[in-house]
Amino acid sequence: MKVLQNKILVFVICFLSFINGCKNDKTTSLFQNNLQLSENAFVKQIYIPEEYYQWISEPTNNLHQSKQMSGFEFNLQYKTPSLIGLQETHGKMTKEEQLSYEEQYSGFDNFTLKIKSDDKSKTNPFESISNPEIANYLYFQMQKEFVLVSGQDTIPCSFYHFEQAYNISPENSILLSFEKAKNDTIFNEKVLVYNDKILKTGPIKFRFKKEYFTNIPKLVIK
Repeated sequence: MKVLQNKILVFVICFLSFINGCKNDKTTSLFQNNLQLSENAFVKQIYIPEEYYQWISEPTNNLHQSKQMSGFEFNLQYKTPSLIGLQETHGKMTKEEQLSYEEQYSGFDNFTLKIKSDDKSKTNPFESISNPEIANYLYFQMQKEFVLVSGQDTIPCSFYHFEQAYNISPENSILLSFEKAKNDTIFNEKVLVYNDKILKTGPIKFRFKKEYFTNIPKLVIK
């Protein structure tokens, strides 16, 4: 009952802020911040790491998206700080480690993009990687082909790492991070754009609606 009362109180505060503040942008921003707090009060909590991992990775929750273009399959996973922590600790992240990952990654939108060929006879979509020019592009130049459109901001990729598959895996992985804008909120729709110049697919866009982010549960580690 006490929790319900607290949630009702948060909504009352948000409503009053909206009524008193719609006349200027500053108060409207305050309303948005208060509404964000109210939505956070209703965030689903998950206590089992495996369930959290499965929720984030489940395509129906829209944080894992796939596209097929020009004979290639592109799989993009949005990664929360907690997901990154679970992957790096092999599911054994402690509460202290979770706080550390939140501090390190919460200021960024993080993704892993995996690319593979539809042709199963090909072991690697970048078969010509032995070519020095192609290799140089993949490791050092490809980063500039990624941008994240967040609200009114177009954000360049601030961290990029291309993982070579060495023909062991049929797909290559690319780690991407974009620094969040100062005015970034849960109200921002985000679109990751890959302006491909090597696979000849043309621009590829992955759209993340704001509700995809507000629906993300919170992993609680005790």
